[in-house]
Amino acid sequence: LSNIHWKSSRRRRRRKKWNENKFCFQRRIGWIWLQWCSSWLHDGKEKDASLCNAELWNDAREWTRNQSRSQRYYKMAADRGDAIGMLKYGSMLEVGKGNQADYEEAALYYKMAADNGNVEAMNKYAALMKIKFNYEEAARYYKMAADKGNVEAMVYYARMAENGIGVEADNNIAAQYYKMAIENGFDCTDDLQRVEQSQSSICCIVF
Repeated sequence: LSNIHWKSSRRRRRRKKWNENKFCFQRRIGWIWLQWCSSWLHDGKEKDASLCNAELWNDAREWTRNQSRSQRYYKMAADRGDAIGMLKYGSMLEVGKGNQADYEEAALYYKMAADNGNVEAMNKYAALMKIKFNYEEAARYYKMAADKGNVEAMVYYARMAENGIGVEADNNIAAQYYKMAIENGFDCTDDLQRVEQSQSSICCIVF
């Protein structure tokens, strides 16, 4: 029995050592990848290199320590005009990854990404504007995102149009965007029925 126990312990030690070596190898490959990405900085590919570095640090094993590095590389990409870098950096600022949460700067980078055509950033920027009670700006960017196919934005813009928040109340527009959301797989049939019933009531009163 002692011999079996000794062999089992040796197998466990070997497995542990193998796992440690595997992790060291993965880290080494990661560093090589990081250095290769960084070398792009000398080839006129700054935005791509910064994004590669950010993704590497974001997925690294030491999550907490590497978030600040990931944030730094996303900011590098964002400041060089990359819309995805702007979105990622804004997301990290919003939730406080890598640093203290900063809604003002997050909104700034979301807006930069949105103005560069990033649909997800349009929706996120609109959400922050709604939190800050800037309903006109929120409605404008929700509409932009909705018109480009963002389903969540379709629903939020429809509700704002229905209730006259940030835009003039218009049940026809609300119904239009509710229908768009339903066609894209979002279940808001109750909202659509409520708007249509409201329209019918208005028609009866006018008649």
